[in-house]
Amino acid sequence: MRLLPLFSAGALAVSVPQPCLSSNAAALAQRANCPDQAHLTSCLQSLPRAAEIDDVSECLLAAGCADAVQQADILAKECALLFPTNADLRRKRAVVDEPAATFAPRDADAAYLAGTSIPTLFPRTAMKGEECFTVKDTKTKECQTVTNGGVETETDCSTITTTTSVCAEDKTCSLDKSGHTVCMNLQNSLDAAGIVIAIVFGVLAISGVGTLTFLCCKDRKEQKRLLAKAEATALVRAATKKKKADEAREQRAPLMAQQRARDASTGSTDPFADRNRS
Repeated sequence: MRLLPLFSAGALAVSVPQPCLSSNAAALAQRANCPDQAHLTSCLQSLPRAAEIDDVSECLLAAGCADAVQQADILAKECALLFPTNADLRRKRAVVDEPAATFAPRDADAAYLAGTSIPTLFPRTAMKGEECFTVKDTKTKECQTVTNGGVETETDCSTITTTTSVCAEDKTCSLDKSGHTVCMNLQNSLDAAGIVIAIVFGVLAISGVGTLTFLCCKDRKEQKRLLAKAEATALVRAATKKKKADEAREQRAPLMAQQRARDASTGSTDPFADRNRS
């Protein structure tokens, strides 16, 4: 009954780390779930240092495991992960130490990058040291002061010339973080970019003034139009009122004319006279 499993396991001839079996025998026996776990634990702990997978299979068969070959293979793989051999370590180290793949640039790209410089806007070269200064002679007057009767007078006057270093007129000087003097050439004249910017700002300023003037003239014209419209409306209203008054006056005028005609026929011009009086 044990010849076939033993033959299959022996064909593998895979060694199992003995420290893994001795230190984890109880856990491995519980994981194998064999009927006699106590016997399997003691058998795994008693295996020699150079134990192979067929020895583990014999312990599993003795403990009553039906699939001893498969269980032995599983236990061997778990022990190989927990206690790797020197060959496994060398194989893993070779994988880790393998250099990463690098991509060499193409010749055309390398030539382009080597011959291309980063463009800068208005490049200015900074200078330092003696390039920033110019020599300037300064004359000072020194005299001896003599007190005579409480009055101080100067005698033996002489002119002393001292040489000092000042920032050159065509440069602007400043100090860097280290306290050293650095300078750059002054740009006192307009270049092409400055002229273009000045023209753009001039056009914008003229456009703004022109737009403001146009809006002011348009607003004044609108105000005049509204004022003329209001005056015309007032004149129309006044004419309408006058016309209504004239029409009312004309409507009353015939009645008064008829009254005058009747008075004239009776020979009396008094409207209050009694025409029936004899």
